[in-house]
Amino acid sequence: MSRAGKVVWIGTAILVAGCSSSGGTTAASSSAHASSSATSSVSSMSTICDEAAAVRASLQKLEHINASSGSISGLTTDVQNLKSSVTTLTSNAGSQWHAQTSDLKSALTGLQSAVTSLVKNPSVSAITNVKTEVGKVATAGSNLETTAKSVCD
Repeated sequence: MSRAGKVVWIGTAILVAGCSSSGGTTAASSSAHASSSATSSVSSMSTICDEAAAVRASLQKLEHINASSGSISGLTTDVQNLKSSVTTLTSNAGSQWHAQTSDLKSALTGLQSAVTSLVKNPSVSAITNVKTEVGKVATAGSNLETTAKSVCD
């Protein structure tokens, strides 16, 4: 295995260990809450809650990356799938949860950039950056989940 390959593999193992040690998304306190008024442009709450559940499932995939040669590829795919789920949720939720979905989209953009940098230039610094960005995604995802639970559960 080349030096770059070893760095990516070790980094992925560190990334997985960092995600796994949190026991899932972090429980973040959020003062934000779902809008109590619904408008005609907002899809039914049942649909929105189903989409929030899909986002939650995509977030969980990010937390269960296996340290293997396909980890970075898998991470890239998982980030793209999560972004797609968030886009669908945002589109149907209208202004509901806008702050939370916006924060999650921003965190995902940062993670996508960090993963791209890791692929182009595997290094300990790039791995650390990916780990930091995964933490931001986990926090933003937890904030969205907390808000969604107040309406959907």
